[in-house]
Amino acid sequence: MGIDPFMNASNIVLYEAEYQRLKSILIKTQRELGIDLILLIDRDGHQIASEGPAQDIDLTALSSLAAANLAATDGLARLVGEPEFSILYHQGKHRNIRRKGLTGAGTAQGEAYDGIP
Repeated sequence: MGIDPFMNASNIVLYEAEYQRLKSILIKTQRELGIDLILLIDRDGHQIASEGPAQDIDLTALSSLAAANLAATDGLARLVGEPEFSILYHQGKHRNIRRKGLTGAGTAQGEAYDGIP
């Protein structure tokens, strides 16, 4: 195997074994949570890895916008005296987005999408 075809340039460098380990964690998490699509992106919005169908979703745009949204939410948290809002949830009529910054990881955040047809 090789690098995910949707993977963008990032400051994160992964060896093949590390990348495959991340993919296996995403697969396991996807199954355990019962979600359709899961992404691992860096804080700049670069996709590191993904698992699940995304035929009608621009993952590059989604990753970038999700990172920007998390940065804005982090700013809101600081304004109200919180170090962070650890979980963000957006609920739509057909699709939902759950996001979690990975504390201690420094540059990564998890993205999970429900209800993708």
